[in-house]
Amino acid sequence: MQRARLVNKIMNKGEWACQAFLKLLQTDEAIQKTYPELENILEDEQYELKSQPTGLCLIINNKTFVSGKPRRGTDKDAESLGKVFTWLGFRVLMCKDQTKDQMERALKCFASQCDLSQLQEVQVQEWTGSRFTELLEAPQHGDAFICYLLSHGGKGVVFGVDRKPLPIKQITRIFMATPQSPLTAKPKVFLIQACQGDQIHPKVVSDDPMVLL
Repeated sequence: MQRARLVNKIMNKGEWACQAFLKLLQTDEAIQKTYPELENILEDEQYELKSQPTGLCLIINNKTFVSGKPRRGTDKDAESLGKVFTWLGFRVLMCKDQTKDQMERALKCFASQCDLSQLQEVQVQEWTGSRFTELLEAPQHGDAFICYLLSHGGKGVVFGVDRKPLPIKQITRIFMATPQSPLTAKPKVFLIQACQGDQIHPKVVSDDPMVLL
């Protein structure tokens, strides 16, 4: 039980902390004798990201809902994501103001290899360096896939602009590996910027840099 708690704490600190912990273990002679496979664990667990572009980054940006005020700042967030992931080598695409069914359809489209006409049907736009514009060329999957959802949400779900919930588990299930999937054996990262309940999260104030990891 103590070992499980230790591993959970280290994993919650992020990739940097995990790698530092593994390197520390490799300096212990007793551990090296018991677990010789630690010698290559870092190399074995790394994905190769060699494609150009590195992969696709899909942003679902839900701003205007059927009721309530528009989500302030979400367009700015999408633009910032476009800049960051372009800098990281990704081709950045966006679907805006999607209903629950439209979100699911767009995700299924990216889980496979849709052609340009199908992507235009789900109103995909592309980040061109300064703004999102009409998609003119069908994207190809690279070595990684990022999905960033900006929306309202509830516990375990993300809302479409029709206020209908799409479960997060269902989102990730769409991308389960299959022999036909272009993303099989490739890293897939899902980032959710949506409330997951109605309670206010208390702020954290600390001078400890490790809190940021």
